[in-house]
Amino acid sequence: MTLLKSCPFCGEKEDIRVIERRHHGSPIEINGQKYWRVECLPCDAQTGNWFDGDAELFGYKDGREMAVDAWNRRDK
Repeated sequence: MTLLKSCPFCGEKEDIRVIERRHHGSPIEINGQKYWRVECLPCDAQTGNWFDGDAELFGYKDGREMAVDAWNRRDK
């Protein structure tokens, strides 16, 4: 279980999820790649999309770890 900080906008602590998706946009080089983001369900606050393919470039094991880190280190 990953420990996520509370939402900086609404203060929610329980309804925060790490979401996995596949990109099916127009750029051919990213079609079908898995990406992750953290979302606060009550207020819809979220991180950007963090792709698995970029993770090693930034010292992470995958996009999930990048998204969680981005959520937990944001300014309040």
